[in-house]
Amino acid sequence: MLQYQLSMTLADMRIRELVAEAERHALLAAARREAADTSPWSPRLKNVATRMLAWLHAPREATVRSTETPMTGAGPIGCSA
Repeated sequence: MLQYQLSMTLADMRIRELVAEAERHALLAAARREAADTSPWSPRLKNVATRMLAWLHAPREATVRSTETPMTGAGPIGCSA
């Protein structure tokens, strides 16, 4: 049972990392696209920069929710209490 819980925890951590990496990639790609289409100080570029800064300062848990089930009142390992 402990191996399963460890495996699920590691899988959740890896999923969070992949989601965060994908979000960063999407934001940077959008910023590059918008920067190429407009002047350096356009309102769209300022909006993208503001969103990126807000995202970088946001806690990681706010963007990704865990799929784990909380174990309240769990007994010793091996028990289904």
